[in-house]
Amino acid sequence: MLYRLPLQVNVYKGIFIWSLMVVSLCTYAQDYTLATIKNNDTTYQEVADSFGANLRLKTNITRLREAGYFAASIDSISVREDTVWANLHGGHKYKILHVIEHNISSEYLPENQQISMNLNTFERLQKQLILTHENNGYPFAQLQLKNNYTSGDTLYTSLQFDPYIKFEYDTLVYNGAATISKKYLAKYLDLEPGMLYDERTIMSIDKKLRNLPLIKLTGATRVIFFQGTVRVVLHIDDVITDRLDGVVGLAPNSNNSSENELLITGEINIELNNLFRSAKQLELHWRNYLQNSQKLDVGFTYPYLFNTKLGVSSEFNLNKFDTLFVNLMGKISLRYQQQGNNYFQLYYQNISSNLINADTSAIRSTKSIPTNNPYSIDNYGIAAFQQDVDYLPNPRKGYKIMADVAIGQKQIIRNTEIRKVKFTNAENSQLISVYDTAQLKSTRLDIKFSASWFIPIKEQGTFLQQLSFNGLFASQLFFNELYNFGGYSSLKGFDENELFASKALTYTLEYRYLIGENSNVGLFINTAFIENKIESERLIYDVPYGFGASANIQVGKGILNLAYALGSQQGNPLQLSAAKFHFGVINYF
Repeated sequence: MLYRLPLQVNVYKGIFIWSLMVVSLCTYAQDYTLATIKNNDTTYQEVADSFGANLRLKTNITRLREAGYFAASIDSISVREDTVWANLHGGHKYKILHVIEHNISSEYLPENQQISMNLNTFERLQKQLILTHENNGYPFAQLQLKNNYTSGDTLYTSLQFDPYIKFEYDTLVYNGAATISKKYLAKYLDLEPGMLYDERTIMSIDKKLRNLPLIKLTGATRVIFFQGTVRVVLHIDDVITDRLDGVVGLAPNSNNSSENELLITGEINIELNNLFRSAKQLELHWRNYLQNSQKLDVGFTYPYLFNTKLGVSSEFNLNKFDTLFVNLMGKISLRYQQQGNNYFQLYYQNISSNLINADTSAIRSTKSIPTNNPYSIDNYGIAAFQQDVDYLPNPRKGYKIMADVAIGQKQIIRNTEIRKVKFTNAENSQLISVYDTAQLKSTRLDIKFSASWFIPIKEQGTFLQQLSFNGLFASQLFFNELYNFGGYSSLKGFDENELFASKALTYTLEYRYLIGENSNVGLFINTAFIENKIESERLIYDVPYGFGASANIQVGKGILNLAYALGSQQGNPLQLSAAKFHFGVINYF
């Protein structure tokens, strides 16, 4: 026997949509409450704007239908003062939905056919249909059930799908003191004017803003719908990110110093991170490390070239090590900017090394090219960077991943002093240098990978795990092309850049307790597995390790960095007299 439902289930969508339009225009500066009435019971939920109200109501309907209440719908909606009132009709629970007719595309359902479906099938259809349209310009797309009647546990119905109006993004609106370029921010957030509305993008706005160090999020983002356009209101203020600071370190018993006294190391950092209010970056970093050693790094980044997803970056590095050698590196990259600050890039890199002093006595005894020798490398590489953290300046959960692979040709350069050392060729009795019998060109592979994970512990703690690998693969390696690391930023407990490796796998475990928005204190342990083919043919040449305490404390507009660490290498015992203490202030202006 067939039963006609006592209430024809029909969503008054015109009332629903236009009421939300009113909410959109009114919620620019205040929060609203969504009051949902079902079976004489009322539930209250806080919403920020029309987007929030619409999302809550659609979620309620979807959950009811997924539970078997196929005919669930919003019967009416109204706005009174600061409250949105919605009448929710749940109806009866059914196991089978029999579709008599529908206006849904054949991509989802066969045309001109009656179809029966169970709860899971209807759930998949509803999700696929709604999500596809929500992410392609139709935020108010809705599936209605009309002309319903029942027979046992089956609901007979006609499905009517209405995408409603297509919406496109309008110009961003700032509610706050932010001055960052709207063109840049629209590109960064994927909210460029004229683009179709995408609910996934809207849901990720606040997280992306929290990961942009150029601004500070002061309130939840609001979304306003009106006559086919979507206006996104951002509550943001500028953040001072230009940086000028210096760090001084005390490193006793430096390995390349014969004097048993404190070695004062230091660095200067200049970062202009928001040139022309469009996130163009200029960086300069200088470091004095070990004795008679220093590094200089200069970089420039231009994102969104010609208002596209393509950007360019360039780097220059100088590394003078003691009185042995000077390395120079130049790099130019073409970058494809992905969501947020994630990117994929191709690059060309040139590396050259020159000797300050040549050890000719070692050449006479070994009759081979010395471990330090000039060279030039032309590299072609590919790199990718992905990050997803809750708050970039002081994360508690999330991850960062970087991968970089470069392949190139190494050319051994003939040093004048080394060429002057001659030997007699046993085959023809002629005088030759070590270069005359050597292979001067070879292929070289350079692989870098690093990953960081932040694992939240209770409300204010986090475990940071960092894993990185750097590997050089070549038939011949020189000391002056090995990886050079150690110190505050790479392996605490050691002098800055005192460690050398042809391959290095490093691991850090750190517990941080967040004591403020941009402040934390913690304990850490870090170690490395090192291969050094210059010193030994063993797979693992050394396993240095270090541990200690660190703190990053916000002081005014700057960050005070402190670290105290003990380290050991080559199996030597820990010594308090060799502890490393670093302190410095990152000053933003």
